[in-house]
Amino acid sequence: MASLVSFRAGQAIAAGDAVTINASGLLYKASALEERTSRVVGLAITAGSTNDLITVNKDSYFAALSGLTPGSSVYLSVTSGVLSPSYSDWINEVQSTATTSAYVTNLGRSVTSSGLSIEISKPVFLNVIGGSILLEGGFSPGYLLAEDGSTIDLEG
Repeated sequence: MASLVSFRAGQAIAAGDAVTINASGLLYKASALEERTSRVVGLAITAGSTNDLITVNKDSYFAALSGLTPGSSVYLSVTSGVLSPSYSDWINEVQSTATTSAYVTNLGRSVTSSGLSIEISKPVFLNVIGGSILLEGGFSPGYLLAEDGSTIDLEG
């Protein structure tokens, strides 16, 4: 059974956007660029403008996406509201911006090319310097271990 919640929008939200809640309790598009915006509460099911009530899927199957690879983990993009279909896509996005750090948030695993099993993890802060990834402790691992026990390969 889907875990659905509704929030008042603080900005225009499209169906399928990854969303977060601000300190005032308003819904905004999530982004991997800052800690506060990388804490995803779910994917918007409905679209709306500022002050509209938006329904959010927190932790169930979401079938209105495209471009996913079945079996791959999906991540919050550095672009507000957008999903990155793989970890390598996420790294490429971060490296194409002027930033040297971002928060990696795993949103779940793709089940089909259009469907995502939503299982949102806590954001992890990463420094991306010259193609290398440095965690807060200053080391650069070969992989990250996700909460569900799966790994995110950082090499190759």
